[in-house]
Amino acid sequence: MIRSTFRNMFRHRPIEAATAATMATAATCAACAALMLSMTIASPAHAAMAGIAGQGGDDSELSACERALTVGYRDSARYRAPLPSSVRLLAASGARSAWSQAAVDCPGRFAEGTVRSAQAMIVGRSLEQAAGMVGRFITVPSDRIDDGEIGDGTTGGTTGKTKSAGSTGSAESALTAKTAAALAVAEDRAGFGFEVLAARHSANATMHTMSNRHKANAQLLATAVKQTKDPRQKVYAVKSLLAGPNTIIDPTNGIVAPTTAVVEMNCAMEQLNALAEQTEAGVSGSSGTANNGTNATSAKTTGDHAAGAGTSADSTTTSTSLNSTGDSDADATSTRTMIALSDLIAAHIVTAHDLGYPGAETLLLK
Repeated sequence: MIRSTFRNMFRHRPIEAATAATMATAATCAACAALMLSMTIASPAHAAMAGIAGQGGDDSELSACERALTVGYRDSARYRAPLPSSVRLLAASGARSAWSQAAVDCPGRFAEGTVRSAQAMIVGRSLEQAAGMVGRFITVPSDRIDDGEIGDGTTGGTTGKTKSAGSTGSAESALTAKTAAALAVAEDRAGFGFEVLAARHSANATMHTMSNRHKANAQLLATAVKQTKDPRQKVYAVKSLLAGPNTIIDPTNGIVAPTTAVVEMNCAMEQLNALAEQTEAGVSGSSGTANNGTNATSAKTTGDHAAGAGTSADSTTTSTSLNSTGDSDADATSTRTMIALSDLIAAHIVTAHDLGYPGAETLLLK
């Protein structure tokens, strides 16, 4: 009996040993696979662009703009690549943030950064929905401007709050009066369009809400910079909307899309064009500084401060301190304004896509 028991014990030892060896091998393979995946994700070989202007993959040597572009291009390539959905989702989230930053930090690339940020949000939300994780990684900014997001919290009109000493006030450090007026008109035109469409669709509550949101944005933008008169027309041509309340041809590119989507997208494109015109003019708001017009972080000198720089040597330390404070305030105000505008326009693009507008970047970037 005892001998038989020992015989059985020794008979099963090879099997147990083989099982342990198999488990160890499996664990090793799993660890190797995880390591290879992490190397694949982190490797510059899988990036669309290892660096900008031949600077390689060392992001520490890049400017803020170059870092944003590097990450933006890398993550954009990843979320388009045939990789696991989880990797693509994280890449879309990274691309959204990077392109939003590039819109503000990179001279002349406000439109590209804003559009690509919106596209990353569209793709990321689709991946979230497929994974049952809606809202976990991708957060679409609001399509409504809140008080204080544009400028320094003051308004450009006569009813605005009093500006503090050394402050440029309102959004004048970022926007010219012409640009602010164009942004306001774009919002007001869209608001009127949704009001008309709401009436044509049996007082549609959703369209009426969208109309109110656009008109509220128009109100804030119309007073963000001092204007000689209210730029809003309140009433706009609606012949095409009345002729096609459901589907319409986008006059900018000939694409057939739902009318509501075209109204929303045209608002975004009109605003991007307005900011592009300011960029081409080479000035940023009241500063008169020759820059990209949308590179908020590079506007260091306002017109008043530039004039002060040429005064005599008996300028006091106090005035110098005021100018420095004013420059800092102008930078912060300009940056906050351009971030808010980029988020607003990106939200309009995402909303237009939700309403049925095609989301291809090639349709939006010229």
